[in-house]
Amino acid sequence: MKKTLLITLEYPPMVGGVAHYYQNIVEQLPQSDIFVLDNNKHELLSPHAWVWPKWLPGVINSYRAIKKYNFEHILVGQVLPIGTIALIMKLLTPIQYTVMTHAMDITTPTGPEGNVLKKWLMKRILRHAFRVTTVSSYTRNKLEELGVPSKKIVTVYPCPHLDGTHISPSKEEMENLDTSYSLHNKRVVLSVGRLVQRKGFDRTLEAFAQVAPDHKNTNYAIVGEGPYKDDLLHIAKTLGIENRVQFTGSIDNKELAQWYLRCELFLMPSRELDNNDVEGFGTVFLEANSFGKPVIGGKSGGISDAVVDGETGYLVDPTDVTMIATAMNRLLNEESTAIQLGHQGFKRVQDIFQWKQQAKKIKDILS
Repeated sequence: MKKTLLITLEYPPMVGGVAHYYQNIVEQLPQSDIFVLDNNKHELLSPHAWVWPKWLPGVINSYRAIKKYNFEHILVGQVLPIGTIALIMKLLTPIQYTVMTHAMDITTPTGPEGNVLKKWLMKRILRHAFRVTTVSSYTRNKLEELGVPSKKIVTVYPCPHLDGTHISPSKEEMENLDTSYSLHNKRVVLSVGRLVQRKGFDRTLEAFAQVAPDHKNTNYAIVGEGPYKDDLLHIAKTLGIENRVQFTGSIDNKELAQWYLRCELFLMPSRELDNNDVEGFGTVFLEANSFGKPVIGGKSGGISDAVVDGETGYLVDPTDVTMIATAMNRLLNEESTAIQLGHQGFKRVQDIFQWKQQAKKIKDILS
């Protein structure tokens, strides 16, 4: 493998899906050949208002690193603004670069919040890239719309942050969860995600209100924090279901595994917003599948790559509350169907969505 430098704004100790994605890819590559230059100490973007452009430190530090360690390839964590650094490096040195994309990094600059300059620069960065990776069929299509040749694009799927085969909560821990949230003898429907409008938790609350009268022993748990929380609390109260909905806030992975194990089904009907904010993939669906749970996802963005309709769960119109409620009702009423979908989802995760398999695609690019 070529000696490679990954430059990225998102990397641990920073938390988040993208940081986790890069960490897992790096861990699967030969450690003597992969090095990371992140922004945890402002080595890529300056925090000072008087420095312009903000990515000037990234140009200087990347150039120094390439000359000092003889890097042969650059992995670019964010097309803007970090891709600008790689483009300049290619002009200054013979080094090639690969841009790694996700969703909003390519949809937002081309949407209402973008501008002509950003779109022009993004196209230029992508055009000069050796390869461009992405996370779903949806984002691949977006790249092709931007003029990136299909043969240059490589899909590298995200994999579960939590895997049901690697973590097993104890009986005592499960008892404590039930006690803490008054769940004894209750069935549980689960959502996990940042509490923002895109995730569709407002629609899941409305759908649960339709389902709740026929499933009096079923509660709905929403795991996560975010700016939309007060709105969701208000919706639950308005619908009269606040006593059957648990908002857990932020929790650690140990408790999250308990919730995945405890629930009977998982749902997150994410939708695309007017500003092109959209779900690029949806790793949480794979996490739920890895615990053998069936899932319900919205037909938007890259979710159709994470959820196979009728095989690992159901895809629904994320704006259709009745359709969401119907899918929820079916999984609650038909136990054998729920078990089968969960089992098929588990097998798909084990067969396809493993970091070793996905990182091999990066290794092949760098070879």
